[in-house]
Amino acid sequence: MILNVNNLTDARYYAARGADYLAFKFPNAMDEAPAFLKKVESILEWVEGVKILLHCNGSNYKLIETLEFPFNIEGYIVPNTAQLTKNIFGTEKKLIIEIVFNRCPTIETFNKTLAETKVNFPVLLTWESNVKAFDALCSEILSSTDWKKTFDNANRDIFLQLPIAAENSLSLLKYFTFQGIILSASEETIVGEKNYDAEDDLLDALEVM
Repeated sequence: MILNVNNLTDARYYAARGADYLAFKFPNAMDEAPAFLKKVESILEWVEGVKILLHCNGSNYKLIETLEFPFNIEGYIVPNTAQLTKNIFGTEKKLIIEIVFNRCPTIETFNKTLAETKVNFPVLLTWESNVKAFDALCSEILSSTDWKKTFDNANRDIFLQLPIAAENSLSLLKYFTFQGIILSASEETIVGEKNYDAEDDLLDALEVM
């Protein structure tokens, strides 16, 4: 799964590398929705073999289901702070709950946050802090059997976002079993020109694990 896709270059690269889902960040303002949908539609004309998710904030997700989409939506990513019901988008859509991992970096805060999240839905652990902080947390997790118990007893599918340049990512994946791995796309400064060396290194390593 790839988060924050916003350009054709990233969409084509990650689709070619075998991504199963591309997640597009839905705009905060509903009046920006028509332009957003048109942009995503134009990107998807050149991409095949992936499913589409919308990444929503805590206030606009209820309005999104009123829109008509020019492309198929597989499901939605919504924050754990959203007031959710099981049938919010209909039972035919995938619903994934986002927990920002760096906001609950201790076992106590993570367990509390997880307990407050409805058990019906899979969880996506995203990372908004820097890579150094991620590596530090990974080191702590790898040195603690309590973290392993926490993940093993979560009673739900957990997806983990990996910062591209994190040093401890692969060690973490060898120790824990996650339902899926998440990467984040980035802005492009020049249309059609991006360097994917770091992404290639990480994806190549994941393929041989």
